[in-house]
Amino acid sequence: GFHYGNAWEEADGTIRLDHCLAGDPGILTETLRYVMKGEFRPSAPLRYAQIVLPPKGDGRIERRGEEAEFAKVAPAVVGRRHRYVYTLGAPDNPTGWHFRTVVKRDLERGATERFDYGPGRIPEEHIFVPKPGGRGEDDGWLIGTVLDWKKGVSGLSVFDAQAVAAGPIAQAWLPYPLPLGFHGAFVGG
Repeated sequence: GFHYGNAWEEADGTIRLDHCLAGDPGILTETLRYVMKGEFRPSAPLRYAQIVLPPKGDGRIERRGEEAEFAKVAPAVVGRRHRYVYTLGAPDNPTGWHFRTVVKRDLERGATERFDYGPGRIPEEHIFVPKPGGRGEDDGWLIGTVLDWKKGVSGLSVFDAQAVAAGPIAQAWLPYPLPLGFHGAFVGG
């Protein structure tokens, strides 16, 4: 595996962890070595899954979706059962390496909605920011940066977390590219 999202304990003592699962360890042992050399070599794509650890018996992995990386949830549900998970995706890239979409997963309904930034744009991890006074788990915004490597610019996008597929409700672009980052945080004030 690569990145973990939320984790929580069920009433019966079962522990569940959101997980971005790699089909093989090649992304760590091979792919990143080539990236550091400025080369690209495909590896197995990352997929959204949950690791299930019951108090007795064997644990298991439940594969629950297509390509996924950087699983995030609303801060109010960290450490608790949640309905929504936000990830990045690479739907038309069998390697899952160059992300292109922001994905909202509804774990109760088994549904996904996504916004596709389009070819030449690489979004980074998007952070959930709760709306002040918000009532629902998804009542807030997703905020994240995106690199448009064809135009040589970087931007910041803001999504309504209840309508991810509708696209950003606001964007701001710099006239130059920023290096790709890794993880982000939002600190209100």
